[in-house]
Amino acid sequence: MMHSVYKCGGRFKKVEVEENEDIISNLPSCLMDHILSFLPTKYAVATSVLSTKWKYLWTSITNLDFDDELLVEPINPQECTEQKLRSVEMSFINFIDRVLLHNISYLHTFRLRCTRSYDVSHLNVLVTTVLARKLHELHLFFQMEYYNGLAREVFTCTNLEVLELVGRFVLNVPTLVCLQNLKILLINKLGFSDDESIHRLLSGCPLLEELSIKRCDLKNISVLCISAPALKSLVINCWSKGGYKLVLNTPNLQDLEYYDYVAKGYLMNKLNGLVNADISLFLRHEVVHDNSVEELVAEFVEGISEVQRLRLSYYDSTKLCRSPLPIFVHLTCLDISCKNYLNVFWKSLLDFLESSPQLEKLIFAGLLSQEEVEENQTTYSWYPPEYVPSCLLFHLKDIYIRWFKGEIDELKMVEYFLKNSKVLEKLMIKSFIDRKSAEICTLQTLPRGSEKCRVVVF
Repeated sequence: MMHSVYKCGGRFKKVEVEENEDIISNLPSCLMDHILSFLPTKYAVATSVLSTKWKYLWTSITNLDFDDELLVEPINPQECTEQKLRSVEMSFINFIDRVLLHNISYLHTFRLRCTRSYDVSHLNVLVTTVLARKLHELHLFFQMEYYNGLAREVFTCTNLEVLELVGRFVLNVPTLVCLQNLKILLINKLGFSDDESIHRLLSGCPLLEELSIKRCDLKNISVLCISAPALKSLVINCWSKGGYKLVLNTPNLQDLEYYDYVAKGYLMNKLNGLVNADISLFLRHEVVHDNSVEELVAEFVEGISEVQRLRLSYYDSTKLCRSPLPIFVHLTCLDISCKNYLNVFWKSLLDFLESSPQLEKLIFAGLLSQEEVEENQTTYSWYPPEYVPSCLLFHLKDIYIRWFKGEIDELKMVEYFLKNSKVLEKLMIKSFIDRKSAEICTLQTLPRGSEKCRVVVF
């Protein structure tokens, strides 16, 4: 005799079961529905052949997930004709129609992934049908490039709380957008026709809390204006080569992830509540030596100066930004790295230390290998600041150094941190050299300004 415990209706229940007994079929219907909701709909429907009890169980699930790669058999290229293709595609559409015909009138989540070309009108009928069932989450993945007629009902569904759109097509946003309960908007690989298309979309989402724009084509955008008063999380990862000016009017933003080339301009309004920022800035080759880039990056850094935890990476730039930096009054954790130009990176690191009086944790990486030094024909040296930054005296507790190679100036840098960090508790070093080497052994003997400090090399 065995015991099984399950939760249903907010309460835990224990039942006795015989060995080899079909435990799953004896579970309450609410729990079986929950299990089926995690399966692709193809497999959920297939459970109808298990027994009489399972025959119609799938009709009550409220999460539907359709993927044509699961439902459509591969076609032999030698047998591939226009008629055969249309037959296969229609079998997929017909299967969805049959499921919707038997399904209950309420749906929570609908996912549709299409890797083939389908008639746009058929797809829009399906989407419109599920939207009418008080849908809360809609996820559409369309790979056909010609798709340009997303059902207008998508933009006026007042029940939607989550909307995800993925595909290589231009998103034509209608004049009327009313997504008054939408909280999460995820956009991937799409294009926008103009600046107004983004403005219309966001202005119709007054409660939007999470926005993600990834790998989108922004070539038609001159000003990427994100105006969303309730927005808490923003991701922009588009690699658009700086063809737009970024404007953020997001007073409640807490988390920002921004991976892109340096834009044509930045206007960041009232990011006073910013908690986390993960930033990677890149330069187009044609502007590497353009002095205006320094001003642009300074605008961006100024805009995020209220952040509490910052991860910053920058590449192919001779300068991070102009000095002096703004004061990062709330910054407690800094993770900074740079590819190329080590002297500039170390200078930027010290600038951040001097501008971050409350810093408690420091992580940095990006030191040049000897091969990179020779390739770039540059030398590097550690020049400590004239005055010890206040964060080293009063707040800095953890330092983590990546890509340590044991160079003389690296040792000088570590010696400086150990000697001047008065409350340091741990210095961790990820090294590329033998942990028993003379350079590593030297680290353990360096004088320390904090009695609590431990040096860990791995």
